[in-house]
Amino acid sequence: MTTIASVDLAKGKSGNGPAIDTTSLIAKVQAKKSPPPETSQHAWRRRLIITSLWIIVLLVGLPTWYRTTAVYRAKLPLQSMSDWSEGQICTPGFTLKIAVDGGSMQEQDIKDFIDVTGNALNNLHQFRMYRLLLSRTTDEHESALIIRLQPSVDLSEPSIILEPHSKFLDVQYPAGFDPHSKAFGQSVASKIYEIFLEEQALLVELVSPTDFATISERLTPEMLAGISKRTTRAMKYASTYHLTFSLLTPSAYPTAWNIEEAAKHTLDPVLQALLQVSNFTVDTQILPYATLPPSIQPKYSESDGGWILEADSLRGFINAAEWPLSPSIGAGPTINFVLYIAPSEQSPLLVAGSHTNSWIVPQWGSVAILNPDRDAQSLSTDDLEPVLLNFSSQLLSLLGVPSTPAASLPLRLSMLARLRAASFILSASSTLGSLARVVATLPNIPIPKTVAVSVDATIAHLNLACAALQEGNFEHALKNAQIADAEAEKAFFERSMVGQVYFPDEHKVAVYLPLMGPMAVPLVLSALKEIVPYIKTPRGTSFKMTSDYGLDPASPTAYNTIGHPSSHPISTMADPKPPQSTLQQAEARLSSLASTLTSRVSSATSSLTDRAAHTASIVTGTSGSTQVFPAFDDLPKIPNQPQGCMWGFWDRGAIKDEIGSLNTLTPMVVKQAAAEIKLGEHVQLDWGLENVENPGFGRMKLDHKVIGKLQTEDQDDGSVQVKGGAYVLDDEVHMNTQSGSQWDSLRHFAHQASGSFYNGMSYEEALNGTRNGIHNWCQRGGIVGRGVLVDWLRWYEQTQGTTPPSPLTRHEIPIEEIQEALKYQGTTTRPGDILLVRTGYVRWHNFASPTLRLQAKEQTEMLGVAANETTVRWLYDQHFAAVAGDSMTFEAWPPKTSKAAWQTQQEGSSNAAEAAEPTWCLHEWLLDQFGTPIGELWDLETLSKICERESRWTFFLTSAPLNVQGGVGSPPGVIAIL
Repeated sequence: MTTIASVDLAKGKSGNGPAIDTTSLIAKVQAKKSPPPETSQHAWRRRLIITSLWIIVLLVGLPTWYRTTAVYRAKLPLQSMSDWSEGQICTPGFTLKIAVDGGSMQEQDIKDFIDVTGNALNNLHQFRMYRLLLSRTTDEHESALIIRLQPSVDLSEPSIILEPHSKFLDVQYPAGFDPHSKAFGQSVASKIYEIFLEEQALLVELVSPTDFATISERLTPEMLAGISKRTTRAMKYASTYHLTFSLLTPSAYPTAWNIEEAAKHTLDPVLQALLQVSNFTVDTQILPYATLPPSIQPKYSESDGGWILEADSLRGFINAAEWPLSPSIGAGPTINFVLYIAPSEQSPLLVAGSHTNSWIVPQWGSVAILNPDRDAQSLSTDDLEPVLLNFSSQLLSLLGVPSTPAASLPLRLSMLARLRAASFILSASSTLGSLARVVATLPNIPIPKTVAVSVDATIAHLNLACAALQEGNFEHALKNAQIADAEAEKAFFERSMVGQVYFPDEHKVAVYLPLMGPMAVPLVLSALKEIVPYIKTPRGTSFKMTSDYGLDPASPTAYNTIGHPSSHPISTMADPKPPQSTLQQAEARLSSLASTLTSRVSSATSSLTDRAAHTASIVTGTSGSTQVFPAFDDLPKIPNQPQGCMWGFWDRGAIKDEIGSLNTLTPMVVKQAAAEIKLGEHVQLDWGLENVENPGFGRMKLDHKVIGKLQTEDQDDGSVQVKGGAYVLDDEVHMNTQSGSQWDSLRHFAHQASGSFYNGMSYEEALNGTRNGIHNWCQRGGIVGRGVLVDWLRWYEQTQGTTPPSPLTRHEIPIEEIQEALKYQGTTTRPGDILLVRTGYVRWHNFASPTLRLQAKEQTEMLGVAANETTVRWLYDQHFAAVAGDSMTFEAWPPKTSKAAWQTQQEGSSNAAEAAEPTWCLHEWLLDQFGTPIGELWDLETLSKICERESRWTFFLTSAPLNVQGGVGSPPGVIAIL
């Protein structure tokens, strides 16, 4: 049996025992229920964990989330795009030169004829975007039409005839006739205007439709009908078209057709002429048992003596379900030409209203119906030539070739090239404007970098196209306009741009809140728990640990400000001073932390110093020793040379150095450069030697002669008889080594004031010896290292918002812009790098007309790197192994030098102080003072595109120049490998 004692808590006595201390009992019960006090070590550990989590979230989590979810919007030149679309930068237009060949006519008579005819031509209504100008020239390439004035004794009145298949307008006049009379000039002007009237109307309709009504009054009904059909009938322009000729027969015969032979006299001449506009591929096929679709029901006509196909039924003639015609394959669209053999039971099969028995299917091809003999097993050349002649005419219509002047296909094709160029310029400009409006209207749409690249390419090629139009180089205008249109379409229809259009901001909240809410709540609450007590505690009071931390609020134990339990109980929230021993411990702890910090900072500084020293050093030779470059101003002074001369720096004892800064290309540097090979793509940077048609500085152009080893003899019957030898070819090349892509060696350009080349070689020694020759580069294994492309031209076009300066002006590229371009690319240089600078000369030359290229031969000014003290010191500090560029001179030319540099020798001065005066010609500093080779006229265009595509402007570079003893210059034989 269990006895339960009753307790009188009020009196503190039990029913059958002594009195109980209730206060002590309650305290014991409460003490058992309360958790043990939290130590300061645990508290700080908890705070450290919370702080670490917040640091991870703020420094890693949020930036990662932002970078992976942010909408990237590449910077686009929106204002320039809008200006192009509004026609403020370029409105396509033509100024056509009409040459006058006066033959035996007196020069003054020719001038009078030009004046009279030109005035009459101006009186005819011409629009500002289309002008016809007469000039005294016979250059067929630059002239849209050539007038040949010829007297004739057989004529009684003037005759004006456009010569078939040419650009010549023959104007004949009777003997004794006044060729510069007003009436004669008006008749010639009217004929010229008539020839170009349709082209002018098509351009006006394209560029300024509101003015078309004015010019349409002068057009014949046939011209108006042709212009209206041209828009719906013509194929979209392409650089390559695929032509498919199909022979369809409802039976098993004919089984062959002699189309190749028939095409030689009918189709091939047209295709050859069209090559100036587009390329063509051709295939043929025979499809037997090709029946007409059920919807085609010819009706027999007694009057016509055959079966008639009405015009309304022709739309369904192509039986696409059963006829396996070639689809559009390859790079360009397919143009189909179908020759259908009429079935025997419906022969002859005729097309109502057609004398050719054929018709055009708009933007597809054409169809012709042939009614051959019943027993024909094959179609002969005579059967096919009329059909192919008709197909040739229809091909011109499908390509959009103007219909007049019908007699001269060359004139019509040149008109087509001009109209296509204008159309592409307008199309690309309109697309740019549409893209600019889309980007401005939809701020959430992403703009990938590829779009920015395509927009920049579009604007660049539009500028080139408009410049070519103004120069009259319509072939280059068409080429660049087509590229601009393709790049604009590529930018506008970028698939990744439309993804965010259908994902508004409120949808983003619905996605991210369930993801980030569960992670954010515990982090925020834990931080608030730590921060709120600090905020609520008044200044000047110690922070008291509350029951939230496992202590009774009434507990006499308090914590001082550094988190250690006080040895003296306190009963209030006053801030008693902690014991002296606690302060001493805190001071000691802080002192220890400060000492540790000082030690670590010192260690880090020492490490950075060591790394900087390592960066400024280059391993020389194979022994592993290092060579540290002194500062520019600390280089030893060389007599009669400016401060900064490096003569003797690379010498080995008594052996004079002959390769200069190529010494920096050590095995270790080359091994590190090999790590740049990641893609396996390689580009040769030598520009084709045939490109420089007119070398500058009086140098000879390339002379390439092919020599055959076969001995032959011409026979009387026109045949060639082999007499001996072998089927072998050799060739000979005569050239100046610096007329194209080149290296300048260290014996090319002397210090002009002293007449000394690198490392003290005199002019006489250079002229008669081999010292400092390029053969030294070859003997060390050529030039191999890391190349760095500074694409200044691309940086300028993408960041400056203006057209780059012409390469034929003396524009100086400051070294600050070179540094900005490197920064823009995210590229850093290393000692021993080979620096390449793209300025745009090669690109200009590739698109320049022959006339402009010839003018450039006499050009004495060239764009290039600025030659000044800042550039020289920067080049020295980088310690490049070599430098190169795509211009003729690398530096801005001619250099701005002092009197001492360029006149000392010419005036016979022997003043050593004058000779040693610093001058700022980079050829002197690089070749003579530093011993750094200079490369010029390198083709960096393809390399630039690959670097832009890969967002990487460093690569492995090799160069194998000509191994000629004492070589002064050489083609570089340079290859970049990425």
